[in-house]
Amino acid sequence: GKSTVYYNEGLYRLNGEVFSGFKHIVLAEQHKIDTIEALNEIWKNVPKHWEGLILRGNRPTEFKRGYNLMKLKRFKTEDYVVEDIEVTKKAINGVQTECVGSLLIYHKGFPVNVGSGITDAQRVKWLDKSIIGEKITVQYFTETTNKHGELSLQFPTFICVRDYE
Repeated sequence: GKSTVYYNEGLYRLNGEVFSGFKHIVLAEQHKIDTIEALNEIWKNVPKHWEGLILRGNRPTEFKRGYNLMKLKRFKTEDYVVEDIEVTKKAINGVQTECVGSLLIYHKGFPVNVGSGITDAQRVKWLDKSIIGEKITVQYFTETTNKHGELSLQFPTFICVRDYE
């Protein structure tokens, strides 16, 4: 749904009413940003332990994902060699098609499946395993552990195939 309360008013209410009783919750400093240069200046001063920033417009509050409230996170990129593929079935152009579900890489000796960021055309093309052995760039948010306690990556996303030795 939507509210008739704009974000600025909602933050004012939260800061005064809800947050006042909690010492461990602090409303971060608010900045008006109207240029990419201003955003870059604030971004370079964001503490490393923060997950990121929230960018918002002063519009009516929406209770769903949308473009009025967006997260800006600090991601890392690293190059890996594709060791194998995972095959799946996916609807491509309305037809269930066998294709690549994810690319298997190893991060510090531990297997990680990278499934996001791959186009449908790449998923079909790489079913022939031609991607195995190629260097790829993967973007991720942070290192984490999987359900087995092994080192893994949070939000691993395929960016591109590297074209250098």
